[in-house]
This record gives sequence, structure tokens and C-alpha cells, in this order.
Amino acid sequence: MVRPPPRARAARVARGVDDPARSWVYIDPASGQVAGSNDANSRLRRWLFNAAHSLDFPWLIQHRPAWDLVVWLLSIVGTVASASGVVIGWRRLRRKPGPAAASKGLAQASP
Repeated sequence: MVRPPPRARAARVARGVDDPARSWVYIDPASGQVAGSNDANSRLRRWLFNAAHSLDFPWLIQHRPAWDLVVWLLSIVGTVASASGVVIGWRRLRRKPGPAAASKGLAQASP
């Protein structure tokens, strides 16, 4: 499998934008054009959703074996939680109503 070359960071960030949203503006150094921008809300959304789902926290990325360990542990926890849910659901669906449920009329379908 051939991997594409890593992306070069061509944009510089201007953080000194004086607006209430605390915007960051990304400027392409080659052309001088605005390459993009984001505000405090979009940065917060990035940390709450993207970083949490792809685990691209800077301290984990810098120490790759730690990132691998965290991914493996979270995968194992997710697998155990899923398997236990399947077992509990399977047991619940296989269970037949007992005599207490039949005497209360719960075993019959109510209109």
C-alpha cells in the first residue's frame, strides 16, 4: 500500500485578530491569501468531537506507543461492553414469563 506524502503546513496563523469571536485567520505564505479561519466555537467543536473521536491529542501524537496503547485499551473496553450487551439482551429475549407474570395477566397481550 502506497501512502500519500504528508501534507505540508502552508498556512500561517494570525491569532491577533481583534474581534469578539476570538477568530484565528490562516494565511497562505506563498500567495498572501486567506486560506481559512475559525472562531472559538469551531475550535471547541474540534476538540470535543474530532479530537475525541480520532484521538489526535498533541501529547499522544508525540508519543506514538502511548497512542497505540490508548486505542487498544479503548477498543477492548468497547468490545467488552458490546459483548455484555449482546449477552444480556440474548438472555432477556430467551427468558419465558414465569408464573408470577402469568397470574397478573402480563403474559397475555393487552388491547
